[in-house]
Amino acid sequence: MDINTTPNKHEIPSPGFPVITIVTTLLLLFLFAGLIVVIYYYSNKMDVATPTISGEQKLKELLAAQKDMISSYGNFDKATNTVRIPVDVSVQKMIEEGSKNGKLPFPMKPTVKPEPKAETPPAPKEVKKDEPKDAKKEEPKASSKDAPKPEKK
Repeated sequence: MDINTTPNKHEIPSPGFPVITIVTTLLLLFLFAGLIVVIYYYSNKMDVATPTISGEQKLKELLAAQKDMISSYGNFDKATNTVRIPVDVSVQKMIEEGSKNGKLPFPMKPTVKPEPKAETPPAPKEVKKDEPKDAKKEEPKASSKDAPKPEKK
């Protein structure tokens, strides 16, 4: 008996060409590619719609707005009829008002000029405590500068 010639009773017949598997795989690939295109399109569109502003740029804008506010005139509160004036103008008005009547419109402590500081003496040298009697004291060696020079005749 030849194995190749006799059919096996338990063998599962193989189906033909797997068309359904290929169609499903292609459909999923197209779906995935379409999803990538949509994400790319919307991410580029969102970057144009909302420009990002750096922290440095925000700080510059804030400082410019504050500088404009303290250096310009404007209505501050219409209900109480008060206006905003520049800081340098308000300082000038305070000086003029103080020079007219000799008083400032706000309490102020008198300024005291600091007295010039006297030169501080140098710190005292450290005083060494008495050394024990048994300790040997080294006598300083005389240097050539300290030695008496012989007189020339």
